Amino acid sequence: MNLRSYYPDFVAVDTEGMHWLIETKGAETAEVFHKDLAARNWCENATALTKTQWRYIKVPQKAFEMLQPSRLEQLQALAPALQASIS
Repeated sequence: MNLRSYYPDFVAVDTEGMHWLIETKGAETAEVFHKDLAARNWCENATALTKTQWRYIKVPQKAFEMLQPSRLEQLQALAPALQASIS
């Protein structure tokens, strides 16, 4: 698999060294569902190939625009998957 063919909205690394692939999405469509699957697969493949832990999160576009986060910690309210990882 060629990992270079995917360009996420954001990439972040938390204080524990976990790498996060972050996508902002508006409407929940069938296309978004398939993109979510592709992003999760990308993270699995990147983890397997690089031995660096990658996880995917999707953040609602409107909430992201309202908050305009500049730090990964600020996404806690928007992405519950991060809550256990960021302290």
